[in-house]
Amino acid sequence: MLRIVPNQISDERIDTITHRGKRGRKPKAKVNKLECSYCRGAVIESRDCKGHLQYECKDGCLKEACFGDLKDIMFPGAFAKEPLGSLWRAWVAASIFIRNDMNTAEKIKAWKKGVICLDAEALQRVLRLAYDRCKDWTEFLYVTDGISKHERIDDYCFDRTYDEALKSLKRDLDEQEKNRRSKKQGPTAFAAPENALLLERDGSRRGIIAKVATSFEKLRDVLDELKACSTWIIVWPLDTHFTDAQICETLRRCHQQLEEGGRIVSVFPPLMESNQATWRQLTELWQMIEGALQKKAGPSQFLSTASHKIEGGKVFVEAGAPEGCLNFYGKNLGVGCAKALYECIRNSLKEAHLPELNPLEVAPTRAPAPRGGRMWITRSRGREREGLPPPPEIKRARGSL
Repeated sequence: MLRIVPNQISDERIDTITHRGKRGRKPKAKVNKLECSYCRGAVIESRDCKGHLQYECKDGCLKEACFGDLKDIMFPGAFAKEPLGSLWRAWVAASIFIRNDMNTAEKIKAWKKGVICLDAEALQRVLRLAYDRCKDWTEFLYVTDGISKHERIDDYCFDRTYDEALKSLKRDLDEQEKNRRSKKQGPTAFAAPENALLLERDGSRRGIIAKVATSFEKLRDVLDELKACSTWIIVWPLDTHFTDAQICETLRRCHQQLEEGGRIVSVFPPLMESNQATWRQLTELWQMIEGALQKKAGPSQFLSTASHKIEGGKVFVEAGAPEGCLNFYGKNLGVGCAKALYECIRNSLKEAHLPELNPLEVAPTRAPAPRGGRMWITRSRGREREGLPPPPEIKRARGSL
């Protein structure tokens, strides 16, 4: 459809002003493209670098090693006595003889033909042998967290396989180190909420050492005082004003406790109507702390009593769990609540063999009356001061009351 424009409308350009206060369109956003490797780790570019599979130690630590020294890999007859050579050569041989889908004759033929089928588990066995025999390899495996790039050997690229084998070996070494930890000896400590003030005053008479920790800052100082204790029962504080430094320092002290052979029992505080908003807010933080401690702990070194589930905004707590040991609508939080919380922890973790609370010896409220009655002794002393003879003895007849 053709329309006629009136003459009063100018043909000049019209510039509009938008609500952003700028003329025209918003300028295109500038994006800086970053390119980086998928993995952070060591870059090995030549055989002179430690960690290269063709690296030769100056001390010749691996010259006397042979194929038979590789653990869990069976080399038949004289093949077990053949010198190891470089780690690359040992890896190629181990990758063939570790296979379960070939018989021994087929493995020997594949080795003589120069077949290469690289296996990550076989490389882990080779690295473990180098770790046990050579100082340079021991240093490299401890310091290096991963492999980013390795020089190609015979035009083979195995960066990811090497990285996987290295990380698997480091996990095994960490587990062995955890299992070798000696069990720490000492009393049991209870880092408790504020209602355990009287338990703290009782000292060690109860069989445990209780300390009140209402914040992460206070918990950090409390853990410094409990270094001599073998078991730490930690009730995580309801503290929303924590800092990252306080959490890191608390984890550092917990890691030191685990390295010394001690135990840690993690407890979520009881859920009540008065603290439910704060409790829900800190649940993820407590779970993060438990995950970090679980990674550093050895067998039976870390125990958690948390047994709840949040679905649809509702919290479901298992019966007998410490999270639900106190009355949800209760308001009177006395020392009895701290005792009930500890007994609930002890009953929920019977495999931990936590000590029972010792009953206190109750002192008598007043001194017992002496024989004969206090009244008669007072009257006798009064007559003596006045110079009067003592009162006559009263003899009761037989059968009288």
